[in-house]
Amino acid sequence: MNYFFVFQNKTYLKEKAGSYLWAPKRNKNGNRVSHWDRMLEVKKSDLIIHSYLKKIVAISIASSNAYSAYQPEELQKEKLWEDEGWRVDTKYYEIKKPIITSDHMKKIRELQPSHNAPFNSIGRGNTGYLFSANKELAKYILIQTELSQEDEISKNEINKIREQFGLLNLNETELLDDFGLVDLVEKLEIEDNEEVSYTRVPKEKLSLKTNDKGVPTYPRNLKIAMNALKLARFKCEFDNSHNTFIRKRDGKPYTEPHHLIPLSFHGDFPYSLDVEQNIISLCSHCHNLLHYGRDNSGVLEKLYNDRKDLLKEVGIEIRFEQLLSYY
Repeated sequence: MNYFFVFQNKTYLKEKAGSYLWAPKRNKNGNRVSHWDRMLEVKKSDLIIHSYLKKIVAISIASSNAYSAYQPEELQKEKLWEDEGWRVDTKYYEIKKPIITSDHMKKIRELQPSHNAPFNSIGRGNTGYLFSANKELAKYILIQTELSQEDEISKNEINKIREQFGLLNLNETELLDDFGLVDLVEKLEIEDNEEVSYTRVPKEKLSLKTNDKGVPTYPRNLKIAMNALKLARFKCEFDNSHNTFIRKRDGKPYTEPHHLIPLSFHGDFPYSLDVEQNIISLCSHCHNLLHYGRDNSGVLEKLYNDRKDLLKEVGIEIRFEQLLSYY
């Protein structure tokens, strides 16, 4: 699966209306151009990020491989290019509240690929049409896009794209020893009818171990994460009225497990943080808000107040100011 970033300052409205990308095969001097030739790399089901007037305005999914096609009639009126070109049919998902690329340029430059990237070293868009992106950049942009939307329908549409491409912000489940949340559900759904409850005694801490990249990680228990979601009835614990969607595989509402006190701070506490009392069930929006939002203190304070007494039962005491400093 590939990812691309397209600049459409002159063509966005027309190409969106026609559900396609189009680029000429050669310039007026008969020469091939790399950012046009990149159209040949696009395959069906690839993801494309659309920029228009310095804003990310749409995400699309290719519904065809690139194929040879004459310049669409609506573009010919511009008289800017030769008629022979490459076309990709694509399904546009227009973003109701576009995000301004300059607001996120530092992170975009960090995440974009080292070759054929859309932006140069000073944060300006490179001259051209189609550039390479990658999974990390697409994930960041989709997360920021979802956070910026004001209506639940738009948020859910973006979230579905993220799930389709494996771009969910599984900050906790990415660290679950290479198990994703879908795998977690599948592994434990055989025990779906099992009753769960909080264990009211402190749990001994486990020793750190090293992952395949040599990074120390704190072991965690998949069953405990699922128990926490079950205890919350698969609802968002910041606001259980928040909309989510139903998973294809198990028919349950989609929520994500989040360690309220991050496991990376386990050294500050005498007992294990990998307990149901410290794991919150959150909708994707609230989960991303905690990790990426500019102001997450309101969400964090509500969750803290709901959990502080439960945490004390398992030997974990923390002031809100300390918790806030971890974020």
